[in-house]
Amino acid sequence: MTNHKRYSHQIENLVEVSDYIHQQFQAQRPVDQTLTRFFRQNKKYGSSDRRLISNAVFGYYRWYGWLKWLEPARKELALLLGYLLDANQITDLVEFWRRNHAVREDCDLRLLEEKGIDTKKKLEIIRQLIPEAEQNQLFPPQARELPPQTLDILQSRASLWVRLEEGVKESFLAFLKQNETQYRLYDSFPEAIEIHSALNINLVPDYRDHKVEVQDISSQLVGKITAPSPGEFWVDLCAGSGGKTLHLMSLMKNQGTIKALEIRESIFKNLLKRTRKKPSVIEPELWDGAKLPKWDSHPHGVLVDAPCSCSGTWRRSPDLRWHLSDEKIMAFQKTQLELLEKASSLLGKGGRLVYATCSFFRQENQDVIQAFLDKQPEFTLEPIIHPLSRQSLKEGLLILPPEINGNAMFTASMIRK
Repeated sequence: MTNHKRYSHQIENLVEVSDYIHQQFQAQRPVDQTLTRFFRQNKKYGSSDRRLISNAVFGYYRWYGWLKWLEPARKELALLLGYLLDANQITDLVEFWRRNHAVREDCDLRLLEEKGIDTKKKLEIIRQLIPEAEQNQLFPPQARELPPQTLDILQSRASLWVRLEEGVKESFLAFLKQNETQYRLYDSFPEAIEIHSALNINLVPDYRDHKVEVQDISSQLVGKITAPSPGEFWVDLCAGSGGKTLHLMSLMKNQGTIKALEIRESIFKNLLKRTRKKPSVIEPELWDGAKLPKWDSHPHGVLVDAPCSCSGTWRRSPDLRWHLSDEKIMAFQKTQLELLEKASSLLGKGGRLVYATCSFFRQENQDVIQAFLDKQPEFTLEPIIHPLSRQSLKEGLLILPPEINGNAMFTASMIRK
């Protein structure tokens, strides 16, 4: 097969897969989960095909506010532009793809490959092909009040972050250097490493030995703020797949007890799988979301990593922004407040209640905390020490990119008086 025939076949596969993904998107199913499931069920796609499809599809939804103007007649061009707008490398295949659309040379599409080009400049380029494009079309109305620098960085992919267990840093860095993987260390957060270039984490021996965990920096900050001590009893009320639970265990030096509760059976299976890979103090429990289990003693603290709009994860899951509504935010707010009230019933005097969301909306963060404190006057906010800047904060911590090259996250800590 000649290169051009192979390229044409790859592009045809991309359009076919993207049509299926878009059907799932319209049914409000998360694109990352859909794509992962699709590749698992269709082994015929090699690594280069999966990389092309993933980069084009995620780019398409990141820039969907502009690219939807090309639907459906010019879907293939929309996918090409999504790939380029996301600053992916212009390979021979992509150059063939560009010529196949007769995109004129003076459109300067190669400029889109440049690292660091801002959204305003990209808009100038894209308007040559999509005159209807406007800056404010890239986000739903609820997000347009964010700082301009945050909006700009939300149009880029976040770095991969890992968390190291004690004693593994030397061997992990040796692996990165041997494979010429670019990374960044942080003096104020020595167990967190930001990965700047491609890394197949499954090939890392320390990862296979469960000494390295993939965990975004914002999620790691929640663990640092929670700061459980060895020997304590903690409850992780919305444990999910166990990322924060495992971090709490590490901070507790695997001494004490952590009750990890989850209501979704499919996610609970992942929680069981992750927490049983090695001996731990984590005790997973599947619950119905209504009546909490009873234990012999009050926990020292409860972490409520509440379900939310996930707006803080838009860099990794850009499709989620297009399903947002005021009604959804208010429904999340109601659930969040209910969870805090349930969690508070577990705590005795001096017990800590830590609340976290991966949302940057005030309605899901500060407003929820204030509503809870109004109902539960026996609780009061604790000052938080910012794990990176060491600044003392009185009303919770909201971290937004570009302060960190990861997700946005809100965390507040309260104590029962």
